[in-house]
Amino acid sequence: IREPNSETYDRLHRGVTRLNRLVEDLYDLSRYDLGTLTIIPKKVDIAELVRNEISTLQHEANKKNLNFEENTDNNISSLFIQGDHQRLQQLLSNVLTNSIWYTQNGGTISVELSRTDNKVILDVHDTKPGVPDKALPRLFNRLYRVDQSRGRNVGGSGLGLAICKQITLAHQGT
Repeated sequence: IREPNSETYDRLHRGVTRLNRLVEDLYDLSRYDLGTLTIIPKKVDIAELVRNEISTLQHEANKKNLNFEENTDNNISSLFIQGDHQRLQQLLSNVLTNSIWYTQNGGTISVELSRTDNKVILDVHDTKPGVPDKALPRLFNRLYRVDQSRGRNVGGSGLGLAICKQITLAHQGT
């Protein structure tokens, strides 16, 4: 029997939070499959959303001594699109968190936002180790992880990028 203390409660809280996130991710994917996921498009400043998400994740990046670089086309301070704010935030969080997990200590994550005709392009580049070419075709598959050991020291459940793909498709993106 373990004595209850703050470390025990913290560990339990992290475990419950991780399980809750997994259940929510599976629920989201099942709603995408059924076509019942609700996308509520509104005017969203995607540039502001990117800046806010970088700011939110800065603490996690600092733990690995990672540097975020934000590059916007022609110093875009605002870039409005029609989209679901919550889902776009989820997409950004998943992609940037993945970059934090899979970038070696001391590396750089570069986030570029640009506009071409009617399209907004978001590029996220990170430094080593990167994704091996043979893994690229499977990267957005459910439960796929580049780290086949399934270890918890790096990465999540393999659902985050599958969810990102579905959010992108729901916004008529690629």
